[in-house]
Amino acid sequence: MRFAVLFSVAFHAIAGIILIFPVSNHYQALMVYISTFILGTAIPICQNVGFIVLVASWFPPSERTVATVLTFLLSDLGIALSYITGPYLVPDVGKYHTGHKIDINVLRRNTSAERINFLRERIRDCIYLETAVVTAILVCIFIYFPDKPQKPPCASSVCQRLDFLRGIKRLLRNRDYFVLLVAYCLTNGVQWGWLIVMDVVLAGIGINQKVVGWIGFGMRWFIFPAIFASR
Repeated sequence: MRFAVLFSVAFHAIAGIILIFPVSNHYQALMVYISTFILGTAIPICQNVGFIVLVASWFPPSERTVATVLTFLLSDLGIALSYITGPYLVPDVGKYHTGHKIDINVLRRNTSAERINFLRERIRDCIYLETAVVTAILVCIFIYFPDKPQKPPCASSVCQRLDFLRGIKRLLRNRDYFVLLVAYCLTNGVQWGWLIVMDVVLAGIGINQKVVGWIGFGMRWFIFPAIFASR
């Protein structure tokens, strides 16, 4: 479990470092694609492998349902907070919508060079902050994050499990795994693809990005009632 968590958090930190790496404007989009790919690799490992193994290793069967809900709840809380912190760290461009869609050419003509530089600096500061937080968490995990408790809570907590790297190799040779992978990517890809441009979509009807951020916060926080249902 320790290796899986370190692997995931390290990939998060690397993704942030890639975004703050100084490159020309011509390569910035490429760096964003690379960073997004790395994040897409790290998140399932942390949320699925890390959470499940953590609960199975550290909690007895009577507490695993609530512990599983809490781990996913706290993960979604972090995602939900990102929807409201981003718009406050990086202000909106301004009144740029024309009709029911954004005209990027009109936006560029109406935005001064000073404003563009200001927004670029705020975006960079936001990425600096996020990367610093992830790096600090990575250091803490590297210094002390035990693979399992000293006293197992139950007999099933000490069962021998498949090695992390060996498990990945077996998955890559399993055709059924790729079927599930495609199904997961199609369903979640549509959802995430819409969520990341939700402010652009709703700007056409006069909703600013701060309001959209709170809408996104509410959409991610829907899992909160699950903790009561699990009782």
